[in-house]
Amino acid sequence: MSYNNSTKEELVAALIALQKQYSDLKIRYEKDISDLKKAEESLKKSQMLLTAGIESQQDTFFYSIDRNFNYLFFNKTHAGLMKFMENKDIAVGMNFLECLQSATERKMASENYERVFRGESFAEVRAYGTDGPVYYEGFFNPIFNGDNEIIGAATLGRNITPRKKTELELVESERKYKALFENMEEGFSLHEIIADDRGQPCDFRFLGVNKAYERHTGIKAADCIGKTMLELMPNADLRQIENYGKVALTGEPLEFDYFSNTFHRHLRVKAYCPHPGQFATIFEDITERKKAEASLMESEANLNAMFDITDESIFLVGKDETLLGLNRIAAKHLGYAREEVIGRKLPNILPPDVEASRRPFIDYAFRSGVKVSFEDERDGRWMINHLYPIANEKGEVIRLVIYSRDISERKHREEEIKKMNDELRHVNAEKDKFFSILAHDLRNPFNSLLGFTQMMEDELSVLSPDQVRLIAGSMRKSATNLYRLLENLLEWSRLQRGVIPFLPVSFVLRPAIARHMELAEEAALKKGILIDYDIHEDLKVFADENMLGGIIRNVASNAVKFTPQGGKVLIAARLVDRGWVEISVSDTGIGMSKQITGNIFRLDTETGRKGTDGEPSTGLGLIICKEFVEKHDGRLWIESEEGKGSTVYFTLKG
Repeated sequence: MSYNNSTKEELVAALIALQKQYSDLKIRYEKDISDLKKAEESLKKSQMLLTAGIESQQDTFFYSIDRNFNYLFFNKTHAGLMKFMENKDIAVGMNFLECLQSATERKMASENYERVFRGESFAEVRAYGTDGPVYYEGFFNPIFNGDNEIIGAATLGRNITPRKKTELELVESERKYKALFENMEEGFSLHEIIADDRGQPCDFRFLGVNKAYERHTGIKAADCIGKTMLELMPNADLRQIENYGKVALTGEPLEFDYFSNTFHRHLRVKAYCPHPGQFATIFEDITERKKAEASLMESEANLNAMFDITDESIFLVGKDETLLGLNRIAAKHLGYAREEVIGRKLPNILPPDVEASRRPFIDYAFRSGVKVSFEDERDGRWMINHLYPIANEKGEVIRLVIYSRDISERKHREEEIKKMNDELRHVNAEKDKFFSILAHDLRNPFNSLLGFTQMMEDELSVLSPDQVRLIAGSMRKSATNLYRLLENLLEWSRLQRGVIPFLPVSFVLRPAIARHMELAEEAALKKGILIDYDIHEDLKVFADENMLGGIIRNVASNAVKFTPQGGKVLIAARLVDRGWVEISVSDTGIGMSKQITGNIFRLDTETGRKGTDGEPSTGLGLIICKEFVEKHDGRLWIESEEGKGSTVYFTLKG
């Protein structure tokens, strides 16, 4: 007997019958051993055929267990599933429940087989896996012996994933369709045409409507479904029946706008034929849109009247950027007659550079519906542009008004005012610096001089020669500092007024620097500071030597001033790219913070500090040096770190 073409249910039934037959044969075993042997051979052959039939079903698993849940039989598909799902290699005699890893699965399986052992046969569908689950339909049946006693259970399962997915997709599709149908903004209705004896449409019957239909028309579904058009609306326009009849009978769709006297609303209707003899309508209420369009037309008429009495450029642009209108001055700026450009695309009309600069703003105004204002410049003319989006009742931007006004004169005035303000701030900074210097830096030396002279006047007769010498040295120091300060103030003032002569010549650098190092070397000697040089004897520069002297005096004196006892100052020079000479003055002093180096060339910020021996500093010297260097088209900069010294670099032509 062959089982290859049997169904899964037939295979299960056959196996159960064979199990029963096997039990009966065992009972008769004691009676007739020879008959039993023959029966066993027959049963074995049948089981082999049955097993071959079950194994041939690739998507079907089968197994049987006794009442103690021990395996009696299973096919390869079931063994493969247990290996994959439970990581278990099963064998006949193993306990099925103990092969299940999950306590929940063991409990569920136990409950199922308790039902089977009570004589129930049933089926269930289970999903395995969460990421793309696989669905199996299982059939549970009891196994009886010859005395009709339940001795075990047989389970057959088959993979129904394709069918289940199709069912789920159908349910989801129906759910989405229903949600769409019930929640769509447009009204929907389904009808069947009623024809007269000649086959001509004479009425139509309502088969279904959605909620939007009820909302737009005020007619409830319960009041219209099953009724005809003329029953509901005896005075309806009969041309509607004729038009809809053509759709239902010919299958040709129809779309039109009309004003409904019944509902007193403007409607846009689309009709199509879903089935011969039927038609469906989808319509939207466009009453407010019609009102808005009428209002817009009136507004446009008013705008057109105002367009030509202004000197500003005005464009009216549609959503697709078609130019709908422009005024006289806008056409003049474009170089076209108005009739030449109306109806053309805005990007094809504007000059390329104007289109490129305004494109982001135009796109944003259309996308956001928000007014946009910006300024741009072309050929020396400044324009301020305002983009005003116009939206429909749904908030969709359908128009854009572009208003442009020439503000070049205002811009020029603003630039002049800004320049004057900058100059005023500069003058104020210089004034404040002068006041600060005069109020603080001049007062201290004079106070010292006045104090010492007062002391000498009052106590000269009792002072020893050493005391007089000490006071005289202090007076000389104060006078020297005062002289340097006045010299810097005088140089800076002359520089600002442009009265310092600028006479650059070529000369050897090393001896020129040495001639201006007297004050710095004297101060270095007192503090035990070594001044060293790294300048080639033949290196030349093209510069004004007097200005170079002012630079070296200030920079070298600062290096000594801010270097403690026993420190070192190095003056170096080297030839760099394109014939320039880089001169540097480095020290091992106290250095500067980033904040000080960032403000050191600003007049409006106080950067002066006392030296390591209390030497005064105004911060004016480096400002003078920077302006002297820039007079030579060179550059001056500082590299410094607190506690690690400073290096002042400047460049002159070689």
